[in-house]
Amino acid sequence: MMKILQISNYYKPHIGGIEQVAHDISESLLNNYEQKIICFSEDKEDKVEMIDGVEVYKCGYF
Repeated sequence: MMKILQISNYYKPHIGGIEQVAHDISESLLNNYEQKIICFSEDKEDKVEMIDGVEVYKCGYF
């Protein structure tokens, strides 16, 4: 199975154009590829979440 890594500034539930495009791409590829997303965390802490079936790594920053 092919693996895909997306890097975005933020991801859902953050609202914005880049975030929406990243979410649309992940939804369209959900059943055919293994996916992970790396983005910034809105609450400045590192965390890993499953959002709509995709593993999302949210990185904290100062």
